[in-house]
Amino acid sequence: MSTLAVDAIQNAAGTSAATIGSNGEITTAHNLTSSGVITGNYLIDDNYPIFSGQGIAGFQSAGYEGVGPNIVCPSGYAMQINQAGLMGSDGAMIAPADGYYEYCVVSNSGTADGHRGLYVYQKTSSGTTNIDNVFTMNDYSGYTIASHRIIQMSQGDKILWGYHNTYVQWAQGAVNFNCWGRRIK
Repeated sequence: MSTLAVDAIQNAAGTSAATIGSNGEITTAHNLTSSGVITGNYLIDDNYPIFSGQGIAGFQSAGYEGVGPNIVCPSGYAMQINQAGLMGSDGAMIAPADGYYEYCVVSNSGTADGHRGLYVYQKTSSGTTNIDNVFTMNDYSGYTIASHRIIQMSQGDKILWGYHNTYVQWAQGAVNFNCWGRRIK
């Protein structure tokens, strides 16, 4: 068996491509590409767009975002993580850069028995579009409603979710509501 001992790898032009630390950690200033399987433990760096929130701080009308006047959206959450500004201060997911994003929103209880709805919208520079609707029966308050999608977004695009104010309001507790999102490409 042969051992190659190096501290850095350069491309033919002489620019630095990768550094190998004394602990075996390999760092690169650009994306790492592989045609095979890469194994190990991976941590998300501080610049990776990701958020996770539980519970709802309050509700607000989102008519100013171009959704219907009867749609009421969460205004904020108890955040576990919010990197790269992916969750905006208004309770909407905001793309910090062009790319593909994944989101999930789950409400597992209403404030009373009755119909509940989950409406999801994507706001772009050309307008706001309804991209998902989920509904419950009207005989029980504990039906779970959820929306999970992978979508392409441009920098500044928003994803908003809310309920229709003629239906039962979502329960606000941390055990009753959660949402998360991340950039995947």
